[in-house]
Amino acid sequence: MKNIRQKVSELFIAFTITLFSISFWSVCVIYFRPLYTWSIDLFHIEETSGFTKTQILENYNALMNYNLPWVTGKLSLPSLPQSPEAIQHFAEVKDIFNLLLALIPITGILLIIYVRCIWKRKDLHYLKTASITLILTPFILGLGFLIDFNRTFTLFHKLFFDNDYWLFDPLSDPIISMLPKEFFMLCGIVIIVFQFLTSLGCYLAYRKTSR
Repeated sequence: MKNIRQKVSELFIAFTITLFSISFWSVCVIYFRPLYTWSIDLFHIEETSGFTKTQILENYNALMNYNLPWVTGKLSLPSLPQSPEAIQHFAEVKDIFNLLLALIPITGILLIIYVRCIWKRKDLHYLKTASITLILTPFILGLGFLIDFNRTFTLFHKLFFDNDYWLFDPLSDPIISMLPKEFFMLCGIVIIVFQFLTSLGCYLAYRKTSR
């Protein structure tokens, strides 16, 4: 019975570490605006969207500012029209951002409590378990990206949204022309890399302390 409780405890904390890592790195990457600025030239967004770099950045910054947790009200883009469906979609995206932000302190506090409770036992086997659960996410996502990114991208939206408002019409919602799928793929790749490095860090920490 003790071994079963210990295994359940390890799985719980490993899952908590995984949630913390996914939330933390997703928020860091999404809110790291220089990544988008760099992507404007990398993916030729000026040419494909028909807008200047200044216009692109002012609208993107307005979108990101809207997603900050203390910002309330409807999204208002400085120089672009918006359909009611787009406004609703971005409101739902904001809810997901808020959830990710909330998960960081919640899972972080759980980790601190757990580590303090087991610190005297010097049993860090949960780090090995966490390294496995952490690697599953980048493996699954990376495999989906390699096989068919467009299908993975579509599946993601179907899982997290119960409508098709994310299917923007560039004529009524030109903001979509400033947010190419390649940019989201880049964000996904960066998150996968950090998730992998976190997994590696947990495993190396376990190996070092288990000697």
